[in-house]
Amino acid sequence: MDDNPQNIQTSSLKRISLWFKKRLLTILVALMVLIMLILFFYRDIFITIQAGHAGVLFERFGNGTKLDKAYPEGTYMVFPWNQMYIYDVRMQERTDSMTVISNNGLTINLVVSFRFFPSLSTLGILHRYIGPDYVEKVVMPEIEAKTRDIISKFDPVSLYSINREKIQDSISKRVLESINSQKIVKNILTDNSPNYVMFENLYIEHIELPDYIVASIERKLDAEQKSLQYEFMITSARKEAERKRVEASGIAEFRSISGIDILKWRGIEATEKLATSNNAKIIIMGTDKLPVLLNGEPSVGEVKAKTPEN
Repeated sequence: MDDNPQNIQTSSLKRISLWFKKRLLTILVALMVLIMLILFFYRDIFITIQAGHAGVLFERFGNGTKLDKAYPEGTYMVFPWNQMYIYDVRMQERTDSMTVISNNGLTINLVVSFRFFPSLSTLGILHRYIGPDYVEKVVMPEIEAKTRDIISKFDPVSLYSINREKIQDSISKRVLESINSQKIVKNILTDNSPNYVMFENLYIEHIELPDYIVASIERKLDAEQKSLQYEFMITSARKEAERKRVEASGIAEFRSISGIDILKWRGIEATEKLATSNNAKIIIMGTDKLPVLLNGEPSVGEVKAKTPEN
């Protein structure tokens, strides 16, 4: 028996080469089948999550939906029997039209828009207990229910004029509280866990009332504006009357102290101003009457009379 190591190595290589030659066809077929399987299940094995999205993995032969992990953007390799559910986690906006009833029974058509996005940290819980259509199952019904409930507490005048921002804030707050207090979340999340849907805000884009109600509201608002205008005019007149009473009281007090009639005093003031002007004049001072002003310049006739003839 040859115990030379080199001979032993050569013999082993020969046996391996012979084994491969005998099973070459089988190996090639297996490789071809493996390559075909990879190509066939390529989209199920290599998962690409685009920007602004996140994935939730469902393990068919494991524990089902992975609640503790959400897969962010990137490319991942999974077993073909597992499935990756991809969610849009960017800010989203939806618009909804609805018909509501006011507190006096009138029908009002509303168009509201709202913004929201799913929370990345609780995406697995959202997928297991609600699903990809969570907007239709949870968000939209809550929006409509709370909007109808809040609008029913207002009258059409308030909706049409001054309280739209107040209504928006009230609906946003109540919808957010309602969505975040779902029973499925109460049993799963702790008190400090983030919400599974982050509700941003709600806007009332359009309010449509019956035409006769709009006309009635506009007449009422116009009457209110006219009433305010009349009140302002009355207040101004009262202030003017008060000003004149104060002025008259001052004039009477001036006359009682000085003994001079106010008209005579005004005449003296006017005479002083005219006397200081550049125009030539003659001032005749009287004792009981106002001063008399005579123009010192010759008249046109006098000028013509004094002009020598050619």
